[in-house]
Amino acid sequence: MLDEREEEIETRENELQSEEEKSASTSSDDQNNGGGAAAGTTLLVAGIVGGSLWYRRIKNNLPSL
Repeated sequence: MLDEREEEIETRENELQSEEEKSASTSSDDQNNGGGAAAGTTLLVAGIVGGSLWYRRIKNNLPSL
């Protein structure tokens, strides 16, 4: 009877440990994806602003037709 109870406890501990590992992995993946999205958005905005500045600079230096 005691052996069965110990086996049940070990099984449950293993299940909990497995669930914790899955949760930690998912959390880490979510953080990585969020960082990538933030970096991508920053690059997009920087590209738009930089492109706009280049366009204005070129437009102002061209002779009018």
